[in-house]
Amino acid sequence: MGIDLGLITILMFSMASLTQLVPLLLPGWIWLSTAVPALVAAVISFVPLAYFFLTVAVAGATPGKTVMGLRIQRVGGGRLSVGRSLLRTLAYLVSLIPLFAGFLWVAVDPQRRGWHDHIAGSQVVFQERAS
Repeated sequence: MGIDLGLITILMFSMASLTQLVPLLLPGWIWLSTAVPALVAAVISFVPLAYFFLTVAVAGATPGKTVMGLRIQRVGGGRLSVGRSLLRTLAYLVSLIPLFAGFLWVAVDPQRRGWHDHIAGSQVVFQERAS
């Protein structure tokens, strides 16, 4: 999770930093100095959702999970569908809101599944390494 949050932070910071170029590149368009940062702020708010949803839906794991040798699958095996990937991502809010209890649940759950995994019918497993 630390790797993924670091990547998200870098991405969001980079997008926010680009808004500082607007007054330099287009000095005559002063109205863009407020419109562009507002638009970028709206887009940035969806970056974490898009990051977790798209990486799991497309690759079956986030970059951080891949580095750690993990992948996300349906309970019982098989790739997570796009719908279940979106559900799992949205269910992060359920795991997050009560003081991260849903994420901490993996420490006591016998299957090491967080609340978001229970909601989406998913599990995190070790990737099989090619020989």
